[in-house]
Amino acid sequence: MQHLDNLENLKLPAFFLKLTVIHKMSSSANSYQFSGKIFTSRAQQNTAVMIAVLFGLNKLYDCVFIIFQIVLYIYKGLRLPYEPSDIGLEAALLAVLLILDALRFAFGTRGYLTQKTASLSLAFLLTPAALLIGLHVMFWQTYVTFADYVLGAILIAIHSAELLALLLAILLCASRRSLPSG
Repeated sequence: MQHLDNLENLKLPAFFLKLTVIHKMSSSANSYQFSGKIFTSRAQQNTAVMIAVLFGLNKLYDCVFIIFQIVLYIYKGLRLPYEPSDIGLEAALLAVLLILDALRFAFGTRGYLTQKTASLSLAFLLTPAALLIGLHVMFWQTYVTFADYVLGAILIAIHSAELLALLLAILLCASRRSLPSG
């Protein structure tokens, strides 16, 4: 595979170069060529990087959050008069959070890589449900400890930042599509 010399002209960070569009040339099976810039403005570039960083941070925090919540549920189950159905419901909400975040990451990543408003919108629409789970952890569990409050507050902060970044990305993609080409 040939090196793509014109990728260096984009002046993007090294981790961001994988977001460029490459297509296979028809003349040779092992030859690739850069097919153009994905992003039409620096704002779209910055928004995509911001979403990528927030998703990476959220993936890391989801691991920490789930581990701490499991430890807290074990502690609460041993020390507090918990109903088994309550622990099961709260564990099910953790599973729902994992599923929601996996879907949000998939749609959001596809959306900011391809600049498709539909994928970004799906990620945007799934985020309030994840925010509600964070609110449940902070306020509506059977027993809320200070650790639950702190973990939930961080989760809400990350999801709120993602919600704003996704909204900005949707608006930028929609405005780019509404501009006349020329």
